Amino acid sequence: GSIGSEIKPGKMGSPVAYASPPTGIGSSIPDGTVVWEYVGPNSDNQGKVGWFNSTLVNPGAGQSWGMANDFVLGSGAYVGAGAFYASSEFDFGNNAGDCVVGVTNCYGMFLYGDTNFPITAEVAISTPESTPTYAAHYGILFNGANTIKDAGIEDNSSAAIGLDFGGISAQNHSTATIRDISTSPISFNIQGTHSTSAFVDQSTSPTSLWILGTHSGAGIYENSTTPTGIYLAGTYSGTQIAGPGWKVSPKGAVSTTTVQTTSVVRVSALPACNSAAEGTWAAVNNALAPAFNTPLVGGGSVHIHAYCNGTNWIP
Repeated sequence: GSIGSEIKPGKMGSPVAYASPPTGIGSSIPDGTVVWEYVGPNSDNQGKVGWFNSTLVNPGAGQSWGMANDFVLGSGAYVGAGAFYASSEFDFGNNAGDCVVGVTNCYGMFLYGDTNFPITAEVAISTPESTPTYAAHYGILFNGANTIKDAGIEDNSSAAIGLDFGGISAQNHSTATIRDISTSPISFNIQGTHSTSAFVDQSTSPTSLWILGTHSGAGIYENSTTPTGIYLAGTYSGTQIAGPGWKVSPKGAVSTTTVQTTSVVRVSALPACNSAAEGTWAAVNNALAPAFNTPLVGGGSVHIHAYCNGTNWIP
């Protein structure tokens, strides 16, 4: 069988320094003022682990750790090129076959929450605020071309928020909350069925979306089959949308600082003029003897504006 180390209720204390650990298979193995209990083959581990540790924290106990490892690089330790140090290393070699997601469960580290009440976090990284420098360059580092196959981080839980920043205490990031400087084909790939929106900005930022850089195609490219490509429904004190030399007022009036141009077509190429097209303007280059409020006829050489009055194109 296998031995698990479990402190019996009410028997906490300090172990004695031994040349070898306490031995025995009884239910009361003395070790100084600590009492250990043998956990046989019928325990939860059932002989499937190389080493098993179980800690029970009873009333009256102070701060407790199931396992603690303290690793310190002493002053003068070599930290130059090629140096490698690890507080803990877990190696998982697989010579059996691909552990297919959803079929086989193979984990380098497995954290399992078996509890009646939530704990604070499955993993926590912290350091005393009085530390004179940062504890690490990266919180989590995935390194190597063949280290991760499908996704760097996969969240398949039912948590209210998949990825949260500043939800506990509002820490400020000096550069950006999320930064992508990769050469991936797509920076953000949004799929799935969203009941409200793919993006929601509820911040008080001066700008909701700020696009910089040199783009060979477009800053924003919309190629969906939605009824409306871009819909503005806010309350705007200045303009709905603006650009160099032009703007759209909150009521929809378009103003520009340059002369407006439109494509020139032949009268026969004008679209159908009906109630849906009323108010449409165009420019033609072959009007024949145009007269005010008279339907345009092609076959001439007059260049003139055309207006759809809901029935006919007129000059």
